[in-house]
Amino acid sequence: MSSGELADATIVFDLDGTLVDTAPDLVRALNETMDLEGLPRVRAETVRNLIGHGARVLIERASALHGVTFSAARLDQLTNEFVAFYAADIARESRPFDGVVEQLDILAGLGAKLAVCTNKRRALSVQLLDVLGLSERF
Repeated sequence: MSSGELADATIVFDLDGTLVDTAPDLVRALNETMDLEGLPRVRAETVRNLIGHGARVLIERASALHGVTFSAARLDQLTNEFVAFYAADIARESRPFDGVVEQLDILAGLGAKLAVCTNKRRALSVQLLDVLGLSERF
């Protein structure tokens, strides 16, 4: 392919688990949230299987592992706490997967417009992309 071959293309990527390995920081934020309730910390391998439908569902799934359910109001509070923990150090360990940055640059060099579609809150998505130096690619 040569420059401009993808000039009419828009390529949309998922963020978490596709462009960026965010699991370590999601695990950290989840365990900080579990600490608030005195619940055991969840191993990273387990959390990776629980991720996929947002923070609230992640907290529900993790607490269910210990036979705990929360009222809707408490779950809202814990979700807000999770988001605060996550945002406070959003890319402590999160990194783009190997080769992602280079491939994005190749696609952009061929003229493609790149975008992100994610269920992560917009502010957190922008913050993560900014911290990792990826924002200008999208």
